[in-house]
Amino acid sequence: MRIQVVWLTAVLLLGFIGLSPIHAQEVVNLLPNGDFESGNAGPWNIYGDITSEVVTECVDAAVPEDPIEGDYCLHLVVPAAGAGPHESGMSDGSYIFEQGKKYTFCCFIKCKSGTLDFRMKPEHCVAPWEAYGDQVFTATEEWQEFYVTTPVFTEDVTPASPSFHLAFAAGDFWMDGIRLYEGDYVEPPFTSFKAREPNPENGAINAATWANLTWQPGKEATSHDVYFGDNYDDVLAGTGDTFQGNQSDAYLIVGFPGYPYPDGLVYGTIYYWRIDEVDELNPDSPWIGDVWSFLVPSKSAYNPVPADGAKFIAADTKLSWAGGFNTILHYVYFGDNLDDVDAGTGGTAKGASGVKSFTPGALEPGKTYYWRIDEFDGAQTHKGDVWAFTTAGPGGGVRADYYKGMNFENLVLTRADTQINFNWGDPGGPDPTVGDDNFSVRWTGEVEAAFTETYTFYPKTDDGVRLYVDGQLLADNWVDRSATENRGTIDLIAGNTYSLVMEYYENGGGAVAELRWSSPRTPKQLIPQAALALPVKASSPTPRSGSVDVKQTTDLSWGAGDSATSHELYFGTDEEAVRNATKASPEFKGTKALGDESYDPGNLEWAATYYWRIDEINPANTDSPWVGNVWSFTTADFLIIDNFEGYNAVENQIWYSWHDGLGYGTPGVQPYFAGNGTGAAVGDETTASFTEETIVHGGSQSMPLVYDNNKMGYSKYSEAELALTDVRDWTEGDVANLTLWFRGRPGSVGSFVEGPAGTFTMTGSGADIWTVNNVEADEFHFAYKMLTGTGSIVAKVESVQNTNNWAKAGVMIRETLDPASSHAFMTLTPTQGVSFQRRPGTGATSISDNSTTLSEAAPHWVKIERTISGTFIASHSTNGTTWQTLGSTQNIQMSANVYIGLALTSHDAALTCQAVFSNVTTTGQVTGQWTDQDIGIESNDAEPLYVAVSNSAGQPAVIVHDNPNAVQLDSWTKWVISLQDLADQGINLTNVDRIALGLGTRGNTMVPGGSGKMFFDDIRLEREAN
Repeated sequence: MRIQVVWLTAVLLLGFIGLSPIHAQEVVNLLPNGDFESGNAGPWNIYGDITSEVVTECVDAAVPEDPIEGDYCLHLVVPAAGAGPHESGMSDGSYIFEQGKKYTFCCFIKCKSGTLDFRMKPEHCVAPWEAYGDQVFTATEEWQEFYVTTPVFTEDVTPASPSFHLAFAAGDFWMDGIRLYEGDYVEPPFTSFKAREPNPENGAINAATWANLTWQPGKEATSHDVYFGDNYDDVLAGTGDTFQGNQSDAYLIVGFPGYPYPDGLVYGTIYYWRIDEVDELNPDSPWIGDVWSFLVPSKSAYNPVPADGAKFIAADTKLSWAGGFNTILHYVYFGDNLDDVDAGTGGTAKGASGVKSFTPGALEPGKTYYWRIDEFDGAQTHKGDVWAFTTAGPGGGVRADYYKGMNFENLVLTRADTQINFNWGDPGGPDPTVGDDNFSVRWTGEVEAAFTETYTFYPKTDDGVRLYVDGQLLADNWVDRSATENRGTIDLIAGNTYSLVMEYYENGGGAVAELRWSSPRTPKQLIPQAALALPVKASSPTPRSGSVDVKQTTDLSWGAGDSATSHELYFGTDEEAVRNATKASPEFKGTKALGDESYDPGNLEWAATYYWRIDEINPANTDSPWVGNVWSFTTADFLIIDNFEGYNAVENQIWYSWHDGLGYGTPGVQPYFAGNGTGAAVGDETTASFTEETIVHGGSQSMPLVYDNNKMGYSKYSEAELALTDVRDWTEGDVANLTLWFRGRPGSVGSFVEGPAGTFTMTGSGADIWTVNNVEADEFHFAYKMLTGTGSIVAKVESVQNTNNWAKAGVMIRETLDPASSHAFMTLTPTQGVSFQRRPGTGATSISDNSTTLSEAAPHWVKIERTISGTFIASHSTNGTTWQTLGSTQNIQMSANVYIGLALTSHDAALTCQAVFSNVTTTGQVTGQWTDQDIGIESNDAEPLYVAVSNSAGQPAVIVHDNPNAVQLDSWTKWVISLQDLADQGINLTNVDRIALGLGTRGNTMVPGGSGKMFFDDIRLEREAN
């Protein structure tokens, strides 16, 4: 059997991935019969005129070969080409493409003789059959592996299918080794150099106190380095006493005298092991193995349900657990007193049970119960741990404000909803005053975490939703849609309550609004009523509870409870003292009036943890006071100039502090700043905080800064300046360095050069001219002139580099330079022939006609023309004289003045493609010289990066980064500036007044420069590293 693996990427994966076998890893194949070892083709739906048979050899193939994997493969005969390639094929619509994940779809395939085209299409199995990275491939006479990888899904897609379209032409296919799995491409295990197929399986339970470890060797292994131990990190690093030696046998016994762990494996312990495959004659050896594990189960009961410490448990709950090893009876102890349950006294003994469950009967609400399971294995009783849970208390829920109109226009109803769990149907609505359609709801409350861990929240709605927890936006899908579930994660602390706001609108049709959650110890469920509370307690603390590296001069703030008329504030360094403090305690810091939800604790110590609590007060309410949670934060062991975490879209907008060239406000009306006259623009008005919320170094916000050093009416440099208020003494705490983190964008790799005369060499990168990240937009390099009215362009594509089978070089007419612009494009590819692509409107769905024959390879002529009616015609030629029209004509209504020229995309954003054009001619009213630029590709022009530091008088000290291309570094980079360098330029470090970040030559008003976008974060003063 010969195996040839061809790594080909999907339209949306963007490129060739040379995944070394060293990096192969095992994945879970979601397809139950991808290798056809069941002897049949189920559960695949083979449709159209295809005949199929599961076979053990490729009979009558030009290159006889065995199945690629195992004993069977699938033989398919396509009798004739269909009206479209989709007329015959294979599909299985039983899958869900889950939100937040991407999937790779792989297949080994060969044909009987010559070549045959086929399409692999991950798709939504309902009209309009939306594709997620489909690709047309060409099978040959030998086994090859092909694959496509989807984009990351922004919402669940169901039903979904990995599908094949096979009706391109008549012929025979053989298929084998079909895989569908989460993530990027991974080499199949049967071609791997690494050890695989561990036994015990990874994550298995090994009931005995010994084990015989076996594995399937890598294909080049001559011996094996074996690592085994009970510490994951040691096995991963090969440290400690985990190395058990190099051996030729593919097995290792552990837990027996004369072998590793001679006294036996220990119950209740997870063991880890790793096999590195060795071939002394191969320079790539050793091939480092994955770390596998197995559990020697405890003799005691474990894995309680509800989990230990769980809250909000139903009063009629049923208890269950995992039984200890070899257990034959379970002795149950249950009660409301920990000591009694631990001792088995006070009526807590409930007898022996042969099953691993117990129903305690009706329980009191809001009460903590304790339970214990002792396991008897026939010879010994193994006492269990005491577990606890708390039942759901009375009350709970959220405030619900119902509005007529889909954007909270007219409040018509306010009520308390016990949960967010509504399926109003169609017709159907929340209340007659609200109506069935065209309404919106805002649920506001508090949610309490039962455990300190990561929680996932799942809003499911028809139509739009926005979800905030603790002020963080976890879901944002403000669009019409059928009932769809989103998800978002956040770290919560047990016992703390967090503000919760869910906004929802209903347009028409069905109306659904539900909210669930889960965590490692909380099963996915509707958020219980008892975990919710009306917003009566103080919430949304700033700094967020648990924050670290907080400024030593920070103001505390919080959100007021609904019924509060004032706030009592407690603050200190002892958590229990703050928790138990009264107004007579030293931790009491006074009463704050409603509307004044802030407190200045003064200068705080370095690297110290502080605790605080806000009690909400209303003397007229008998439930007052509402005692708050204890929040905490830890100050930094450095001085913070700015970490950008405190900016918002209300009273603390980022440009109020960082003054740029745009300024803000209206003259004569405060706040107002006219701008500093440079090409800088800070902030992002599309985010909730007006900062960058995705590209961050620390925390959840950073500062974006757009620079344009050739902006009309502005200086030819860009600068944003911060006036310092509290951190002005830059000698405090023996600080020695000013540090900041920055990140830019790569420089453009696009170019367009003529030479010799009439021959043009173009380079470019880009994801595609089609869609990018599942959005109708383009990334490519464009050389263009202007066309008015009718006209055409012809070019001979001499060559196009194969950065991807679907790299594209051709001629284009385009309405605008926007990435989503309408256009018509006639392109040549390295291996996929020619294609007439067009986007009939701005942001509209791209369509194409394709043709692949042996003659359609470079050098080849391409042409696109626009008629007086706005119809576009695409054609191609082998000699520039005899033209063949491709596909149908396309009417695209564009403005009279359009862009006409040459376009190139590498179809892989990480690679640079080169194409050569000649014999470029145009007709019609074409004007201007050739201009070239990237379209849709984010890049930075190289400009000096500098920091300027000033006192209130005198010249600033300017430090320029020593890398002239620093702005083109596209990963977070730390810049360390010695404070002595500032002092050497005359800065008084004890009273620094301002700091500025700039791009270009400071003070330049004459010489134009470049443009781009930078991100800055975590500006600090640090001590010298030890």
